[in-house]
Amino acid sequence: MPNFLVSPALKLISSTIQKKANFDIYKLSPIEHVKEQFMPALFATAKDDNFIKPHHTDELLQAYSGDKNIVKFEGDHNSSRPSFFFDSASIFLYTIL
Repeated sequence: MPNFLVSPALKLISSTIQKKANFDIYKLSPIEHVKEQFMPALFATAKDDNFIKPHHTDELLQAYSGDKNIVKFEGDHNSSRPSFFFDSASIFLYTIL
């Protein structure tokens, strides 16, 4: 998506969230809250992701207090997910539900 479309869209989304949920998405810090979470979680990361770098996912995983699992796969942020990722996600959901 071209940047000239993304920026206004993010401003609109941010403004809407601020009004409806009363928080600023630009001030979120998941690492500060993840240690308080206990629901089972499945983390996933692409090894060459430059948008959400794999080490960020690893840090969240280490800090997470609940049952957790991680799936790592080749590719970047926008790569197609391999079939084993969908298998892992299905098994995870089946197990916790």
